[in-house]
Amino acid sequence: SSVITAIPAPYTFKLTGHISFLAIFSLIALGFITGISFYINGIVLKRIPLLAAGLVSNSSVIFTLLWAWIFFREPINIHIILGSVTFVAGIILINIPRKIRVTNAI
Repeated sequence: SSVITAIPAPYTFKLTGHISFLAIFSLIALGFITGISFYINGIVLKRIPLLAAGLVSNSSVIFTLLWAWIFFREPINIHIILGSVTFVAGIILINIPRKIRVTNAI
């Protein structure tokens, strides 16, 4: 995906600096890491219940807030806390299994 994104780059702007090997390697590595993560996600989705998959995949937003607070010292205010609680409550409510009433048509 990184290579496909970079293909139109020479046609849209002029190159003003040198091309770093580390930058090219980073783009290629990002493409491989993204592809591998999609592949693993596809395999895992076949093996776990849909309820668990929904909860885990949607909880990444909460983990992003947590990692930003731990590593980048991002402040957590009342708006972030209320938004997180609302988000978690919504995800839980959406994923609660509901009983479906079936009537016998004779």
